[in-house]
Amino acid sequence: MDNNEKKLLAAMERVEAWKGQKPQYVKVPPTLTASFATGTTWKVTVDGKDFAVKVPGEGVEQYVQKGDYYAAAASAAKLGSGAQVVDYVEDLGVTVLEWLEGYKALTSYNVYESKLFYQMNEIIRKFHQQGTALPRRQTPFEHTLLIMQQAKTLGAYIPTDFPRMEYMVKATEEAIMTAGINWVPCHNDLVVGHYSLNKETGDMKLDGWDYAAMGDECWDLAVMSGALHFSEGMDMEWIHHYYGEANEEKMCRMKLYKLLSDIRWLMWTSIQIVKSPNVGPLGFDWGFWFTCRYARVRQFLADQRIDHWLNYLKGRSEFYM
Repeated sequence: MDNNEKKLLAAMERVEAWKGQKPQYVKVPPTLTASFATGTTWKVTVDGKDFAVKVPGEGVEQYVQKGDYYAAAASAAKLGSGAQVVDYVEDLGVTVLEWLEGYKALTSYNVYESKLFYQMNEIIRKFHQQGTALPRRQTPFEHTLLIMQQAKTLGAYIPTDFPRMEYMVKATEEAIMTAGINWVPCHNDLVVGHYSLNKETGDMKLDGWDYAAMGDECWDLAVMSGALHFSEGMDMEWIHHYYGEANEEKMCRMKLYKLLSDIRWLMWTSIQIVKSPNVGPLGFDWGFWFTCRYARVRQFLADQRIDHWLNYLKGRSEFYM
């Protein structure tokens, strides 16, 4: 029995509605697109009723803070965009949610279905615009630089163009902070596997709130776009549907954030090669994922539009007079 399971047992004893019951539980297998989260989800059955119990992992405090998942999950539940929260064991950071019977996680191919593409866009926009603040603020800059430093400290593979990546992180931070951030509740790990759909009702839910915090909505839009390899046309439609119009400023933000996201995941993957080479139910080829990310980072770094994106956000004109 590992520590995560021990924490689950301790939490189940603290749920008031389960007192005197004999809960049965089983670990929920991770999906391929959301299998490296900062905790474990357990399916718990009590008196014939199923629940999802989110138990935080060990050693993840440098990336997430206890209570972040619960705060975001509770907000999403009130909006109807997430599972209802049943209980929360605060000192353990364990969240108990309703089990979403009949829902199935979406896959990468689903973004090519226009109805689902727009529905995913609308759900995250609704979360962004809810008006309820999350416990803390976060930008992706410090997190990305932290991961890059960890990669060097651990002796992970450092690409030869690493200095240019560091420059781009800092240049993007300067441009974004010059333009300013409209702080809204953000998911911060918006990948397709965190969406689930009930095909009978058409209802869609969002989960995976481990990294949720106040931030820039364009970061969420960029993470989804990058993770799903959106084409240029899909990026334009993603922005247009979200804002109701073509928005150059938001497009510049999203494009720069996409590069930042790929740099972060590239170096995070390099760390995994050192720390956990065989993560996942069948093992995971971190090296393959690294090479895919690296290829795209190098493609991004060669994009001649980078200076335009940076200058646009800083209000710098293309003309001298």
